Amino acid sequence: IYQKTDDIINYLLSYLPTWLHWLDVVLWPLILISTLVFFGYFFTTLANIIAAPFNGLLSAKVENLLTNATPSDDSWAKMGIIMLKSIQREFQNLAYYLPRLIAILILFLVPIIGTLLAPLLLFLFNAWMMSIQYHDYAFDNNKISFPSMLKCLKKDRFTNVLFGSLINIATMLPLVNLFIMPAAVCGGTLHWVEK
Repeated sequence: IYQKTDDIINYLLSYLPTWLHWLDVVLWPLILISTLVFFGYFFTTLANIIAAPFNGLLSAKVENLLTNATPSDDSWAKMGIIMLKSIQREFQNLAYYLPRLIAILILFLVPIIGTLLAPLLLFLFNAWMMSIQYHDYAFDNNKISFPSMLKCLKKDRFTNVLFGSLINIATMLPLVNLFIMPAAVCGGTLHWVEK
């Protein structure tokens, strides 16, 4: 990463007048932090796809415990259906996420906006997506469509972005990030039950 970052900075500085070469001090941390955040989000997304079926089952169990409901059919066939639906729903989530992410990433290429506004937008958008991600299991288990879930979550956008921001920050912390996924599924399910 060090060598590639140095190459990128030298390439960018070659287009600037020499009096602006002091920007390498600003570009170094910006590029390194952006790279770390990108890979962190990439692997979090990959982990969410792999864990989706199990998170759907966890959400169903948590909801049963919170509502004191008698467990529904726990047969292998029922669990298989939940697992398949969770994977399908995860791809709906990605279809919502990727076009918006690309639009925000394009903002990074725009001077001034790319350095001032785009990182904040990316963080807030990812917080929103984390909220969607971890609320989705409870909504899906209760047969509420993805568009209906979005409408419901948008009604209290501030609380949901705050929830997602906490998850977002926790995924960046070593060791905490190992436990945040099941905790976030439980939190999203608890929020569903309370609403």
